[in-house]
Amino acid sequence: MKRWLLGIFALLLMIPSAALAAGSTVILGIDDANLYDGMTRTYSQGYSPTVANGVATIVLPLVTTGSISGSTIVATPNLGTVSSAPFVFGNYQKTVALSTQSVNNGTGTATCYYVRFDLTLTSDRKNGSYPVVIEIEGTDLSGNTIEQNFTTYVTITDGTTTTDSSTDSDSSSGSSSSGVSASKPVLIVTACAAAPDTLESGDTMHVDLTVKNVGRRTAHNIRVSVTSDDANIVSIGEYSAPYLRGLASNKEAEFSFDMQAMPLALGGMHTMTVTIAYENTNNVAFTETAAFHVTVNQPILFSHDKVELPKNITSGESFSLPVNAYNTGLTSIYNVKCSLEVPGLIAASAYLGNLEPQKSSDKTMSVFATTIDSSTKYGTTYGACVFTYEDAYGEQYQESVEVKIEILEPVKETDEEKVKAEEEAKEQKALSQWWISLLFGLAIIAVLSSIIIIARFSRMMKMR
Repeated sequence: MKRWLLGIFALLLMIPSAALAAGSTVILGIDDANLYDGMTRTYSQGYSPTVANGVATIVLPLVTTGSISGSTIVATPNLGTVSSAPFVFGNYQKTVALSTQSVNNGTGTATCYYVRFDLTLTSDRKNGSYPVVIEIEGTDLSGNTIEQNFTTYVTITDGTTTTDSSTDSDSSSGSSSSGVSASKPVLIVTACAAAPDTLESGDTMHVDLTVKNVGRRTAHNIRVSVTSDDANIVSIGEYSAPYLRGLASNKEAEFSFDMQAMPLALGGMHTMTVTIAYENTNNVAFTETAAFHVTVNQPILFSHDKVELPKNITSGESFSLPVNAYNTGLTSIYNVKCSLEVPGLIAASAYLGNLEPQKSSDKTMSVFATTIDSSTKYGTTYGACVFTYEDAYGEQYQESVEVKIEILEPVKETDEEKVKAEEEAKEQKALSQWWISLLFGLAIIAVLSSIIIIARFSRMMKMR
């Protein structure tokens, strides 16, 4: 019996893993650090939609762990049921493009998918907290579908109030007269501290979270977990998500986690997602998410193939120079360029672009040889092939390879060589004319022969 139960449990664990592997690896997360237009607090400070002048404004700034096809997503708000929701229903679906937005009251900018909905409220709306699920759809560069839902709660305080006689213990009815929010707990992250927020490979980080129940009812069976967009940033010291049996309305609870950046964690900024799973008194399950960011530092490991110029080149001639660069590290390298700085050689710089971890890029430079300088026109010239690149913070690095090449003087023709060349050209022209005459004569002979043969054949046919 135990083996049978363990088999079912293992199968249940495998199903979501297989489903996740088949989908897109691109994850959307909320930018919780910046204050956008239409917001009074950031998500890390406990953002909630604003309600003013009969309109509820929901702002959802989304960032991604990868590229999205066309740099656009489709956002659709699910407003709940017409009978209980305080919103004027309509088609609010919109396509949102990646854009640069002013943040923090104009003191900075941020690039994100700025999702905003201004929802008109009904005149007979009732006070309460109402869930709005924003459904996000998109496609990654491999053609895989991206589907994620984000839930926020619109709190109405300027509507009518209905008496609710139900309590937490009065769960047999399964509903109340004040709408879907009357018996719903709502858990949010009100504080998050991660120390340190910048990790080296192998470092550990301690995370403290404060979770508050801002709903009207007690939350039960609460589990809180923290996951990363990089599988190599892992939770340590815990075999399962921390568990709390219950949290009453307006009460707070503390949770702590220890995370470690494994040696293969990718360098750069990572999104850490906080997931809160809980139930209400009727055992209806709910899930809330929040996000924060940490940075992992990994050393830049840049390399390139050996750059070698031809032994010599004649002034006025050109040659091709292949350039190959490699990122063998675990952090991205940006704006990789290669330039040739050799007196007497002219070549445009080769731009190899950005190199993702474990990727390479190649270009071919076209090089033209002139003269070394005004005093020394020809001979061996020395210089360097210079590679430049930047890290994620814009700091520039440079690597140089010493090269040399001999620039030869162009061969000048003597008077005798010029006369000889002119005579050879004349002979060649005469020979060409002779061949043309011969071919023309043969063509005439062939035509006459054909006429004679046809005439004889016609005569023979008449005689018969």
